[in-house]
Amino acid sequence: MKNKILLILVIVIIASGAYYFTQKDKEEPEVFQEQINFQIPENIATGYTSFQDWRIKVIYDETEYPSNFTIVDGQIDCEETPPEGSLPSGINKKVIGDRVYCIERVSEGAAGSVYTTYNYSTIYDNSLVSISFVTRCPNCYNFDDPAQTDCIKERETFDLDALINGIIEKNN
Repeated sequence: MKNKILLILVIVIIASGAYYFTQKDKEEPEVFQEQINFQIPENIATGYTSFQDWRIKVIYDETEYPSNFTIVDGQIDCEETPPEGSLPSGINKKVIGDRVYCIERVSEGAAGSVYTTYNYSTIYDNSLVSISFVTRCPNCYNFDDPAQTDCIKERETFDLDALINGIIEKNN
């Protein structure tokens, strides 16, 4: 009886060792890739527009890029939505600074405000970077002057593209 148990134990040990060494050879070599980190500004100076739900996603492997993006000459490319009136959603491609961005947006109105979900995607250091967030913009015409004028002026002058490109460029 002891010999049978000892024999079974030896077989298990040999089989475990053989399995370990054959699987070890099949494993992919470990790749150490420097992580890309982006910082969202804590205080965005706006009086009327608010920002929420910031998310940053970095995809290092080109085979995992979403199907609606392609890479051409190291820059992102996407199929744009035709400009038809004031559609609540769309995709457009835009050069900001020296980068090409694909910008997706979806808007909806609620209780005197418009909520817009944005997704800015670009290529940074051979990786796809997507920054998404939601803005809440009140209807400026719901305010009396001077707040109405201030709200309209902010809406006309605030450069959302520069804010996002600044986040990308200040990578640390």
